[in-house]
Amino acid sequence: MNVLKILFFFMLMPHFVVNSALAGDERSLLTSKDGYLGGFSKVNSKKVSGKIDLEIYNPYIDNIVSHGLPDINKTKRISIEYDEIWERKRTDYLTNDEIKKYEKDLDIILVYFKNNRIQACVVKKKFVANPLTNQNFSAPEYKITSLETREEVMKNY
Repeated sequence: MNVLKILFFFMLMPHFVVNSALAGDERSLLTSKDGYLGGFSKVNSKKVSGKIDLEIYNPYIDNIVSHGLPDINKTKRISIEYDEIWERKRTDYLTNDEIKKYEKDLDIILVYFKNNRIQACVVKKKFVANPLTNQNFSAPEYKITSLETREEVMKNY
């Protein structure tokens, strides 16, 4: 009987550990280098509150689809409230030399929080022109190219 209790405990323990981590401060999930969004150990954190509409840059998606690639974004637009934003440049796939070379053009990852709970995550890419029309912008602009809701982000943790 005791062996069954011990086995039952070890079967359920991972479930409780995962749920307690998710119920706590979710920011700690992002500080792991092995995390889904990469390591956020060096992050620019802003304690600001607000509400924002986030929307994927349509010409980017239309351009991808026109080249025969699938649109993998499930969410195209959401409205969220937040009280903190984490920002970091996406460098996890680059060498140190490449990071120095492309520093001004790196993708930006933004994670929005409300009460220490992830609300959304976006990736922004730098554009100098509209990818469909090739019309240049007056100045380079960062546009949202990937958008994930809280539920989509948490599925990966």
